[in-house]
Parts: sequence; structure tokens; C-alpha cells
Amino acid sequence: MNEKKYESLAPEDRAVIDKVSYENLARFAAQGFVDQDNLADPLVAQNGIHVHQASPEFMHELQAKVGFYKDNWSAAAKERQIDAEGAYQYYVTTAQEVASAMKP
Repeated sequence: MNEKKYESLAPEDRAVIDKVSYENLARFAAQGFVDQDNLADPLVAQNGIHVHQASPEFMHELQAKVGFYKDNWSAAAKERQIDAEGAYQYYVTTAQEVASAMKP
């Protein structure tokens, strides 16, 4: 939402938007993905679908090929005087904590 428009809203309206936005929305959406995975797992097994987990070697190769995303983001963050490495580490740690909490 446009910041100027958001600021023009009544405080109680902003409170409602805030309640269903930001981290709350991210957690809700993430839990939806987890729930769908949990629904699919028995169906995958029931239908004899073979699942391959990505090997550590493949993941390493993939990370090497997409590293430019982090590099580009870091450069843009630094231009805005953001501690890019600190922000990235916070994101990674928080994502891992949230993912661990959502496992069944």
C-alpha cells in the first residue's frame, strides 16, 4: 500500500491492516504450504509416487548458480546503508526457526 494512503487511514483501520499483514500474513501463508504438504504426503505414498530429495551436491551446485541474487540484493541494501549481512543472517535464522515451529 502506498505509504501516504496508509497514513491517511484512521488508526483503527491501520490496526486492522497491520493485524493481517507483515509477519502475520507471512506465517499464515507459510502454514498453508505446510498444511498442503502434510495433506499430500499420504496421497503420494498411497499412489506409489517416488520422491527424490535433492542431494547435498545438487543443493551446493544450485546455491552457486543463484548466488548472484544474494549479491545483487546485498549491493542494493548497502546502497541504502543497511547492514546487508546482518539482515540476511537475521532472515535466515528467523526462517529456520519459523520452519522448525511449523513441522507437524
